[in-house]
Amino acid sequence: MCLVNTKAGRAMESINFNLLFELFLILFGIYLIISANKMKRTKEPATLLVQEELKNCRDKKGFATEMEGKLRFLGAVIAAYGVIGSVNDVYLNNGWIRMGGVFIFLLVCFWFVVKLRKAREKFL
Repeated sequence: MCLVNTKAGRAMESINFNLLFELFLILFGIYLIISANKMKRTKEPATLLVQEELKNCRDKKGFATEMEGKLRFLGAVIAAYGVIGSVNDVYLNNGWIRMGGVFIFLLVCFWFVVKLRKAREKFL
């Protein structure tokens, strides 16, 4: 397979794994948004949690309500990171954009883990 790097104008001999990873992030972000919308609609926690944890859940509706907005935000950031990273890889190749994107991505992931841990303590 031959992909063209439009910035350099030369063919790459192998698959661009950054683009594949960013495509995966876009799809995963969309999946998280869909899961959050389902949580809002059904008031049931997403299947992202281990089923063993859900058996001991004291308030599934409360947990779903608490986490659905946070999960939607995480999904939107992950999908946006994938889109921005793809555009940067193909057209811009700017290191500052890459570093800024990684920093924001990791910051939001850390924020989500903290919120998830607090929700688990409260509802599970």
